[in-house]
Amino acid sequence: MNRENNRRGSQAVEFALLFPVFMVLVFGGLDYSWYILQRYTAMDVVSAGCRAGAITGVDPFADPPAAAQIAILERAENSMLKCGTEVCTVTIEEMEGYSPSTKQIQCTLEAPSMILSGFIPGMPDRVTAKSVWPIEPFTNHELLEELGY
Repeated sequence: MNRENNRRGSQAVEFALLFPVFMVLVFGGLDYSWYILQRYTAMDVVSAGCRAGAITGVDPFADPPAAAQIAILERAENSMLKCGTEVCTVTIEEMEGYSPSTKQIQCTLEAPSMILSGFIPGMPDRVTAKSVWPIEPFTNHELLEELGY
């Protein structure tokens, strides 16, 4: 028997043993990268929406938490998260700021995560992002006096 004929079979066995490991690493890396992209998208959506609500504080008739919630949901629907009001949870809290005269809003978004291949067990099925912005104070007190406030 020739020695090269025996080596051909060993190469096929090595390939059969290493190929599944290689595939798990490749598809696992893709799944993890996809999750990280969704997470950063959610953080961008929440930060921009929360800021949009915070800057409405310069209008004395605006409601910053309601404006932030609307802005976050609009941005989330137009992003890769593709979530509406029934699958995404948006929580807005108005709280005291760093000084007694200021306020800030804390915005939280919880959205479902899409998994590409499922090769990594235990990947989170939800993406959560949080952002805090100070509410811009209304400074035109003369206008308020004219309006009777």
